[in-house]
Amino acid sequence: MYGLVNKAIRGMVCDRFDEETWHKIKQKAECHVDTFVTMESYPDDLTHRLVKASKESG
Repeated sequence: MYGLVNKAIRGMVCDRFDEETWHKIKQKAECHVDTFVTMESYPDDLTHRLVKASKESG
């Protein structure tokens, strides 16, 4: 998936909660990317892990 999707997930988490929650979600999802590039492609599995970790944290 494009970084645009992952950036949207990050934005939603940070708007609704905070940056610390985002870092916990990234850690739980085993995401080692610091910054997502909007039009760069990332593995679908990474996006799925971020969504799953977000759902579990919310």
